[in-house]
Amino acid sequence: MKSISLNLLALLAILFNFSACDSHLVYENGQNPKLSVFYKDLNASEMPAIDFEMVRVNKQIERIIVLKNTGEGKLRIGSLNTDHAFFTVGKPSKNELSPGESCEAKVLFKPTKWGLYSSNLSIISSDPAQRQVVFTIKGQSTQAPGLSFGSITAPEGYNTVKFDFDGKGTKFLTEIATDDPDHAITKGASLYLTATFSDGKVHEIVKKGSGTEANGLMLSNKGDKVSFFTSMRFGMSTHIDFKLYMVLESGEKTPILEYRFIRPADAN
Repeated sequence: MKSISLNLLALLAILFNFSACDSHLVYENGQNPKLSVFYKDLNASEMPAIDFEMVRVNKQIERIIVLKNTGEGKLRIGSLNTDHAFFTVGKPSKNELSPGESCEAKVLFKPTKWGLYSSNLSIISSDPAQRQVVFTIKGQSTQAPGLSFGSITAPEGYNTVKFDFDGKGTKFLTEIATDDPDHAITKGASLYLTATFSDGKVHEIVKKGSGTEANGLMLSNKGDKVSFFTSMRFGMSTHIDFKLYMVLESGEKTPILEYRFIRPADAN
């Protein structure tokens, strides 16, 4: 009989300790909160991953997640964290949510290297059924097209273009090599060129992918170079310093390319 009494006391002690340790999960009238997370009005728990889509290296893209209390008690939002440096999450707009109430949190993807990346996004809350909610977020980074000098030739020979004001000049064909694995350079792109002659003259030139031969930008079928014609006369100059960049159809600018063109012996 004494043994039964001791066992009963031990059981009561365990139940008391469990209740005491878990007392923070008990809410008024037995009402518990529930955390639900939504992305673009979709339940994130039903999505394999939140896709941040594509962004250029060193650029950033922002997405919004919605945290909603779909339970019956007050919900307390704790920490929000990611486990990859390219993804960051901000503080929620509210720390406590009444039943039916929601708040927002910003998630940023800012890659510094090219590639496909993913991260776990964890949210700590007072939801007694699931203290930590974890989602997968992913995004892909791409490189902006790189430009490098190719060549300058005179396909029609030197001094074949008539200039009304000072005789004849030369029609030059310039080829620029492109490092464009994502084929971002399309017919909607434009090229901006500044030509600074050694005698001090400066000319601004714009070439468009949808233009004519005279003012157009020619794209290779392989996507490995762009070409354009310019009509020039060196005059007293010994060289021309070129500075150019491209503006893509998306509005993004490529890095600036600079190169020097030494006056050919036969050019005016």
